[in-house]
Amino acid sequence: MSSSVRSTLAIIAARGGSKGIPQKNLIEMCGQPLLAWSVLQAKSAKGVTEVAVSSDSDSILDVATEFGAVAVRRPDDISGDTATSEAAWLHALDERERSGATFDRIVALQATSPIREPSDIDDALEQFDGESLDSLLTVGEVEDFFNWRIGAKGAAESIDYDWRNRPRR
Repeated sequence: MSSSVRSTLAIIAARGGSKGIPQKNLIEMCGQPLLAWSVLQAKSAKGVTEVAVSSDSDSILDVATEFGAVAVRRPDDISGDTATSEAAWLHALDERERSGATFDRIVALQATSPIREPSDIDDALEQFDGESLDSLLTVGEVEDFFNWRIGAKGAAESIDYDWRNRPRR
């Protein structure tokens, strides 16, 4: 099945309560709020049917709708410092499905990692479908952050941190 036939929800979790950089998702970067870049990239990807932004912030949700995303109000119990991205994604999916939408695939994009092209999203969806995967993580090679390698059994393993206890930064 080609990626253009499948229904795909791109979810961007953008919490308003950042302690390190308050309202970081709204800070202007190259003429637009940081969040806008991920929304526009997802909207431009051929394989994405709908873009939703999950947030606890009215300002962030306003920007999301301004740039064409569906706003999903995230409840306080999954919006704090210890809330996981996964909780936000599942909540957004549940809310969209409660509205009658159905999706075959989910793409989770980080608003704070906007260095991507819409074609990167489409290429990932093509690989996802082409290899009949159940999940796919895209990463870029870096030298000073969280590093991974392919272990002896062929599975990905972290090199310099415990993935079961990931730090916020």
